[in-house]
Amino acid sequence: LKGVRPLRTVSYLHPNLVAEPAVIAQATDESVGEPQVYTLYQNYPNPFNPSTDIMFDLPNNGAVKLQVYNTLGQRIRTLVDGVRPAGAYQVVWDGRSDQGTSVAAGVYLYRLETPSFVSSKKMVLLR
Repeated sequence: LKGVRPLRTVSYLHPNLVAEPAVIAQATDESVGEPQVYTLYQNYPNPFNPSTDIMFDLPNNGAVKLQVYNTLGQRIRTLVDGVRPAGAYQVVWDGRSDQGTSVAAGVYLYRLETPSFVSSKKMVLLR
């Protein structure tokens, strides 16, 4: 993608499990500038199989959590949990839980939380 560089590569699975790493990317195109507002975008593709991209904008540096929940409200996966600089981000979810198991087909919610912003959206996993 033009104007996007890998911020860092992370593995989202339990440390004892072997996993393909996923990439968190941050836009670096100087002409775009930093985001002015918090935004959580609809994942793409949606519905998806086997993975989907979740993008969000942070206008300020700060603590960020991006988590996936099932329709019962149970946390399935933590994709981001830490301090991030202002910018545009893209995170890949591979349809797996924090324990590394493939989750069932169905509707899932993803939630972006910062100290001053919270937003959630729905996504559909097809198997």
